[in-house]
Amino acid sequence: FMIFMLLLFPFLLILTPYRFISCQLINEGNPTRVEGEANTDTLQFVQLLWRHGDRTPIRLIPTDTENKEESWPEGLGELTKVGMTQQYRLGQWIRARYGKFLGETWNKDAVYIRSSDYNRTLMSAQAALAGLFPPLQDDQFEPSIGWFATNLRAHCAPGYG
Repeated sequence: FMIFMLLLFPFLLILTPYRFISCQLINEGNPTRVEGEANTDTLQFVQLLWRHGDRTPIRLIPTDTENKEESWPEGLGELTKVGMTQQYRLGQWIRARYGKFLGETWNKDAVYIRSSDYNRTLMSAQAALAGLFPPLQDDQFEPSIGWFATNLRAHCAPGYG
């Protein structure tokens, strides 16, 4: 029985047995290219921590008259489309690296997600899961969307939101 923990906190740290990566690396390169797969003979537990994807400003600078709140249709402090793409690609990278251990379909008992209680971190978790567990044909309620709902058990971290 294998448990994968995906943690979203207000700091950036992605741990792998080999090296540190960043969303920027994933965003610019091939998200499914992995330097090496995890050793299937010894891997027993994986814990990943990362920051949310690209977001809009949390607050505006009063002296910056060009930057207005209406310039940010998502709202202040929210995940952008770029941020969603970053997180989706992160999920693809995790799948390429650890997919053998996860299986092909979403298993709510195998993945534990902990997040601060902000839209940007919860949406980051959902986008990463969409990349980590791409929908099988049978899972999609509407195939033209290319997405399926997961039973996202995102537990909010005390003191972080």
